[in-house]
Amino acid sequence: MPELSVELSATLDRCLSEWGLMKLSGKVACCFNPRLRRSLGRCRSAAMSIELNPCLLLEANRSLLMETLCHEAAHVAAPLLYGRRIRAHGPEWRHLLARVGYRPRATIPASEVSGILPRARRRGAVFEYRCLECGRVHLARRRSTRYRCRSCVMAGGEGLLRITRVTEPAPGGASQP
Repeated sequence: MPELSVELSATLDRCLSEWGLMKLSGKVACCFNPRLRRSLGRCRSAAMSIELNPCLLLEANRSLLMETLCHEAAHVAAPLLYGRRIRAHGPEWRHLLARVGYRPRATIPASEVSGILPRARRRGAVFEYRCLECGRVHLARRRSTRYRCRSCVMAGGEGLLRITRVTEPAPGGASQP
């Protein structure tokens, strides 16, 4: 993996150079953390460290690896350039990501990532709520008869749901009731 380490360092240096922060070259630590389950990366800006999800090591996720690295590097750079009182994914952060050629998005859908489970499956959903009006599906761990389909209720409908116990969560439909 030495070639990957060189590639990550080169990408990080390219970002820092574009943002005028080459003084940080070699000072930002980057590692893979197998405990990351729900996120692709995490930044600790005060410690100048970036942690990445090991699923990004899969060949299918190579472009996401570099995007996530730049995403987290922007979290290190933004407070240094604009002050500590900025929003995490605010305009300053978005500007930095756009300057290095990435679309500034706060999250990446699980459907675009290989080797990471959809959110409902990770939480161990065992109940399927299906809207009787629009057909939307929501997976949840607890059974509640008080849930209603939010979009149908807002459109003036009743939003009634059919609740079914499932042993294995169905892939895909994890929308809000």
